[in-house]
Amino acid sequence: MSGQALIFFGAAVAALSLAGAGLALWRLQAFEAILDARLEAMQEESQVTGQKTLRRGVPVASDRIRALLAQAGLTPTPREVIALLAMLILIKLAVGAALNPLIGVLVALATALAGLLLVVRRAATRRQKFAEGLPHYLDSARQLLSVGNSLQQALDRALAAAGPDVTIYMDPMNRRIANGAPVAEAMAWNADRLRLPELRIAALALETQVRFGGSVSPMLARLSQLLRDRTRTQRELSAASAETRMSALIISVMPFAAVALLSVLNPPYVTFLFTSPEGHAMLMIAGVLQVLGGLLLRQLMRLDY
Repeated sequence: MSGQALIFFGAAVAALSLAGAGLALWRLQAFEAILDARLEAMQEESQVTGQKTLRRGVPVASDRIRALLAQAGLTPTPREVIALLAMLILIKLAVGAALNPLIGVLVALATALAGLLLVVRRAATRRQKFAEGLPHYLDSARQLLSVGNSLQQALDRALAAAGPDVTIYMDPMNRRIANGAPVAEAMAWNADRLRLPELRIAALALETQVRFGGSVSPMLARLSQLLRDRTRTQRELSAASAETRMSALIISVMPFAAVALLSVLNPPYVTFLFTSPEGHAMLMIAGVLQVLGGLLLRQLMRLDY
């Protein structure tokens, strides 16, 4: 195999490298996107009069970013955001001056993507723990209601006994209730702030119960059971897609291994990609193939239920 053929092969294989990175974000949003659409449809059917407490419409990117940061427990100030952007620019300029401007751009983008994946991973871990602890929180509130506490008191005391994974998400809602906001409105606000399907379900159920009357305790019991069933279903679906996820992981690692191997065996094969017009063209082709591979993997990983 000629040197040009090896270079093209390495570039083509490297085209799939970022698919694994994009796959992580796409997969984390798959279930939420489906449930959001269904909950919006349920809300449209149940909304008859009065002011809407759950916001509807197509979410914008800024809303998703704010929700992701809230789920991860991060509240960056404008000064911190500017500092991060300045750091990326400095990385681009430093690497570009030392090696190549294109390499500087790629390194800056890779750094930004790595930071985004860390935030996504942190948010996913916290969401999973919250989903597991929320049914216990609702059960505690139901038990407190059955012994004579009001709904506001039950939620407050149940939160005091809940674990930190639930408290960190529900404490802003409790503070809002303590300041005089209605319980249903505060829970809807919290669901809208965090964009969590579990909270959207709870907010919609509580809003319906408060509007049409009836005992809250049976509703909380059914809701906690529904959330437990949903968590169990997610685990089953995750197990069913384990083989596909492992394949995606292997595909994501292979390009880096190929580039590392080529760098050891014949460094000019790799440096050629960054120091010649032909190499730049191959990198562009690799980027296009990467996008196509990411879209394909997204379809393979998407599960509807």
